[in-house]
Amino acid sequence: IWGRCVNDSVRKFSQFQLSTNVTAVVITFVSPVVSVEDEEESVLLVSTVQLLWINIIMDTFAALALATDPASEALLDRKPKKKMALFNMDMYKQILLQSLYQIVITFLFYSFVFYSFGRQIICLEDTEHNSDVIQTTVFNTFVFAQILNSVNSQP
Repeated sequence: IWGRCVNDSVRKFSQFQLSTNVTAVVITFVSPVVSVEDEEESVLLVSTVQLLWINIIMDTFAALALATDPASEALLDRKPKKKMALFNMDMYKQILLQSLYQIVITFLFYSFVFYSFGRQIICLEDTEHNSDVIQTTVFNTFVFAQILNSVNSQP
């Protein structure tokens, strides 16, 4: 029972980590390429504090949330898995779809706030700190997407 429970926890945590990492890497590398401004900065301008938040969310909270499921007798009802089958096609689909969802949400939110009437909605005046506020809101969108991803990684 406990071996299957640990195996399931490792699979859930790996799914969460891979979808989070794919999202972060794609957003970090694609956003400077497609930026229309001369700055060519990433949507996720990560400061030291933001990097610590990402680390806390990705490692600590996710590990606690995804690895604390109790073992149950129902785990013995299913067939044993192959030795090296950590990932299956369903996990690959889940990772891909979750990553695409997070990428689309982050880019849409960024383009909405930065290029549309989102500045009026969040009451941004024309100041020199607009870029910092926009980067913070986009980062918060990314963080909340990761929290929803950890909930979605549960079976």
